[in-house]
Amino acid sequence: MICSICRCEFDIKDEGGVEGEFGTLPVAFCHTCLSCIYNLVDELEEELEEDQVPWLTKPELDTLQRKLSDMERLP
Repeated sequence: MICSICRCEFDIKDEGGVEGEFGTLPVAFCHTCLSCIYNLVDELEEELEEDQVPWLTKPELDTLQRKLSDMERLP
């Protein structure tokens, strides 16, 4: 499988990662990039609580977190 972010080749079963869709776009993230995405969401959530992210609303962040959780549950 090829990571949609860093373009490395990885094996989900052996190395971890996730495959799914953002909207209608098929995506795959290696373990490293997936970890970075979670870190970004955590940082955005903290900044949102401190009103430092005027371009991101709480519902948008909730949607992003839900999409990530949905992707983790895919086979």
